[in-house]
Amino acid sequence: MCEKILSVNFSTQEYNRSVQVRVVDNCNGFTVKNRGNNLLLVNGDPLDPGESKGFMLNKEEVYGGRIDLSFRDAVPAVVPRVLSAFVTQKFYMQDTVMVQREDLR
Repeated sequence: MCEKILSVNFSTQEYNRSVQVRVVDNCNGFTVKNRGNNLLLVNGDPLDPGESKGFMLNKEEVYGGRIDLSFRDAVPAVVPRVLSAFVTQKFYMQDTVMVQREDLR
């Protein structure tokens, strides 16, 4: 019996302003880390400075949504203002390998 092995890769990008992130082809999930000192909204979900959040899908699922990043000033205001969000996207590669189940042991 053959089983499909899916190849994956990761892409990480830093963002320093509010932006709609381009979702990579065949994206299976993403993680956002707020490395700045202001509140970060990820698709409307708040992340405090230093927090991170993962948005993961099941095997063979592909994310069809958006990744919207929006920075909000802290209260009281923080000086200097540092805006930094790292987005890591996991995606399926185009090459898929078929292997015998016995080979997986």
